[in-house]
Amino acid sequence: MIKVLLTIAATVGLLITSSPALAGPDEDLRDASRAEAAKLRAEGWPTARCFVGIWFEDGVVVGGNGTILPGDRLIQVNAVPVSTAESVAKAFATAAPGTTITIKLARADQQLSVQQQCGNLAEYQQAYLAALDLAAQKKWYECIDALAGHSEDPTFLWLRTRCARVSRKAGDYPIQEWMDKSVRVNIARGRYATAEWPRFAESLLKARFDLSPSVYADLVQEVKAWDNGKSWAGVQPDLAVLRSAAERGLKSKLIDPQSAIVEMPFDFVWGTWTPAFSKTGFEGFMTCGTVNAKNRMGGYTGATSFISVVGDEGIERFTDMDSGTSQYFRPVDNGCSSLLKKLSYVGGTNAATNPTASPRPSVSEELEKLAKLHASGALSAEEYAVAKARVLNSN
Repeated sequence: MIKVLLTIAATVGLLITSSPALAGPDEDLRDASRAEAAKLRAEGWPTARCFVGIWFEDGVVVGGNGTILPGDRLIQVNAVPVSTAESVAKAFATAAPGTTITIKLARADQQLSVQQQCGNLAEYQQAYLAALDLAAQKKWYECIDALAGHSEDPTFLWLRTRCARVSRKAGDYPIQEWMDKSVRVNIARGRYATAEWPRFAESLLKARFDLSPSVYADLVQEVKAWDNGKSWAGVQPDLAVLRSAAERGLKSKLIDPQSAIVEMPFDFVWGTWTPAFSKTGFEGFMTCGTVNAKNRMGGYTGATSFISVVGDEGIERFTDMDSGTSQYFRPVDNGCSSLLKKLSYVGGTNAATNPTASPRPSVSEELEKLAKLHASGALSAEEYAVAKARVLNSN
């Protein structure tokens, strides 16, 4: 699903990402791009008005242009007092592109007056609309090229990443670099948007699948530093609720749910799962594992991979399982292998996935942690045996 970072006209928006690596076909991006372009045009895009390349929230600059800096508070625009996003936008709307405006601002304990040459907001907006139109036509390479002139802008980087990911030459583009940069800039802008800190924290939490583990770790620490971790703690999901919902959804698909031996020792990461041969994706907190349960004949079928998606509200949205009839077509097992790169053991410290961990633990350390989970009752004997086998097989 496309959710545009609407920092273009006046206020700061949020980059809430899903997981295209696990998401559905390119039709998703095509349809979302078409809908977003229509929505923006209905809101009046492109609009000819003064644009000086800054982004702000309620008068506080969160994205500067080198002269006007993040943290500056706007006081006046052409002698017109401003204090809210609406008043700032209105003041800029009265200045024509190509003219020079005078901005009075507060920086730390001093007041400054700076002059700025107005660019045209319409040019900025039109460039983005043009890229959306190309994506709506599934012209992925043209979309990528159209966005190249805004390599430092998170809005343009976000769409460029999406177009590259669904193209047939995804491996030719620095997709991870673009995504990491996009979210870095977005979080940097959030530093001064104090009223929006919880939403920025949520955006980072939901971007975890898309980011490099080291970048995610750095940004988590940055967000925690805003308010001693209050906003970050406030957006963390209740793991027990998510696990309970996932297990209920999983067992509802089984012939003999009472016999189920469920291995689900991992945490959850926000993303989108699209089942094989389907055009419908299910977005939410995802985890994966294996389940072994009895069939109609009363015998255990063997460990079967599953992926479960649970919504923010703690209700299971979808559970997908591989078919036991095919040894060669295992989309859930393959998807789970990809997902595990971003998940960590509950209570564990897997450095490849846990942003607070240091070097990757050895096999013996991972086995020791599993043994402690088993001893504490967090893992049953069956779950412990399966998890232990997974560790041994993956190293």
